[in-house]
Amino acid sequence: MAYETEHGLIIIGSGPAGSSAAIKAGSEGLRPLVIEADEGLGGQASESSLIENYAGFPDGISGTELSARMIA
Repeated sequence: MAYETEHGLIIIGSGPAGSSAAIKAGSEGLRPLVIEADEGLGGQASESSLIENYAGFPDGISGTELSARMIA
């Protein structure tokens, strides 16, 4: 089945930056399309045991938890 759709923004990568961009773009009605090659949602960051420099998490956060929060 073929269909056409329009996206206001195409994002390459679903790591923290790509996920944040998709969340913001979606809230603005841009219909983002996120393309991820191999890592799945959350990108390579989802494999990290501790991300210590992400805004809003002064004590750090695991990549798995950060990815889960962004997906939610």
